[in-house]
Amino acid sequence: ANCPGLVVFQIVFVMCLSGFFETGEHSMRHWLEHAGDEVGGKILDGLFKEFTGMGFLSLLLFIGIQSGVVDRTAMWLGMQEEHENPVSETFEMVHIMIFMLLVVMLIQATFILQISRGIAQHWQEYEDTRAFGLPMSSLESQFVNYGFLMREPDCNAPREMDLVLKQPFTYGSTWWERFEKRLCPVHALVKWRAFRHEFLFGRDNEGGRVPSPHLFNFNDYLKFCLGHTVLGLVQVS
Repeated sequence: ANCPGLVVFQIVFVMCLSGFFETGEHSMRHWLEHAGDEVGGKILDGLFKEFTGMGFLSLLLFIGIQSGVVDRTAMWLGMQEEHENPVSETFEMVHIMIFMLLVVMLIQATFILQISRGIAQHWQEYEDTRAFGLPMSSLESQFVNYGFLMREPDCNAPREMDLVLKQPFTYGSTWWERFEKRLCPVHALVKWRAFRHEFLFGRDNEGGRVPSPHLFNFNDYLKFCLGHTVLGLVQVS
């Protein structure tokens, strides 16, 4: 009341922050829709759902402090009026902790979104990898580069070359060997292709999990499952 200009400045400042926040949200949604990232859109929806819930908690704490309910509760608990009220200070600390939790959630969701997009991109590269061929991205060329296969000229072969085994491809007999092989890109690709083949076509004549494997997009299915997993990490309620 003693400084109305300060009150007006605070109101304008809060309105500007709110407008900036809304503009950022709409820009992010437009960018995710343009990129076709359904996982990112679900993460954003879950994140703002948590923001809304925590905003109501902060509002209730603010009303409780400003209305004097907290002070009357402290007196009801036996606290004397001349002493400083620790309950009010505790509520204010909780208010600050809620705000810090929102900031942490925002940072966490940003990192999770980037990681999930990188994982989905790797899966798409695995899906598009050719089995045979001379391009460096083909599975055949990767086996040759890592020393599992060797190309030898053969005039009688359909491609005028034969693929000769140089060393067997194994997954490791000990946990340390399996851990080292997890860092090898060709091992990760082969395991992904093996999981895909078993999911679509099954093994030991048992049949796969889908009725029409040739019409099923395994990469989109994994992205859908990844979206639900990521939402579980973002939501804290």
